[in-house]
Amino acid sequence: MSIFNRVMLKDMTEADLPLVLSWRNKDHVRNMMYNNDIITIEQHVKWFETIQKSPTSLAKVFYVDERPYGVVNIHQIDHNNYTCEWGIYIGEENTPAGLGTVMGYLAIQYIFYELRLKKIHAEVLAFNQQSYYYHKKMGFEQKDVLKKHIRPDGTFIDTIVFSLTITQWEQQREAIQTKIEQKFKENHLQ
Repeated sequence: MSIFNRVMLKDMTEADLPLVLSWRNKDHVRNMMYNNDIITIEQHVKWFETIQKSPTSLAKVFYVDERPYGVVNIHQIDHNNYTCEWGIYIGEENTPAGLGTVMGYLAIQYIFYELRLKKIHAEVLAFNQQSYYYHKKMGFEQKDVLKKHIRPDGTFIDTIVFSLTITQWEQQREAIQTKIEQKFKENHLQ
C-alpha cells in the first residue's frame, strides 16, 4: 500500500490542543520558532481561537495510520494575490525518516489544489539548517535574507525567506512523489 493512502491532513480541533501544545513546547520544536518561549495552555487556546476566527489562517494536524505526528500552519492567506505563508513541524520524536517530506508534500498539494493558491512563502531562522535544506529539497527557492531580523534570545539573528510557486511545484512534484514512495518502500513502511 502506498504511503499516500495512509496519511492525511485534518483540521485542528479543540481536542487536539493538549497534544499540539505538548509538541509546541518540546525543545526540538520550540527552539526553531520565532517565539521560543514555553507556551501556556491559556496562550495556546487564545492562539487557536484566533485561528478559528481568522479567514486568513488554517491549522492542520498530520496523521499517519490515524496517528497524529505533526502540524501544518497556513497563514496570511491572500485570495486576491493567491499567496500564503506556511509553517510545519513534526511534533513526535523518533519518527520514521521522511515523514516530514510526506507532510510537506500533502500540505503543498492542499495549498495549491484545494485552496487554489499560486505561491507559498516561508521564513526560516538562519541557524535552522534542517529546515533550510528541507525547503530546498521541497523545491522552494531562496528569495532573501532578512539580516538581524528577530531576537528570540536577546541576540538578533537572520531569517531566510523562501517561496514556491505552483509552476515550480508542478515541474518537480512527480520526482518528489517518486522519491517519497521509493524511500518508504525501501524502509518497508508501505
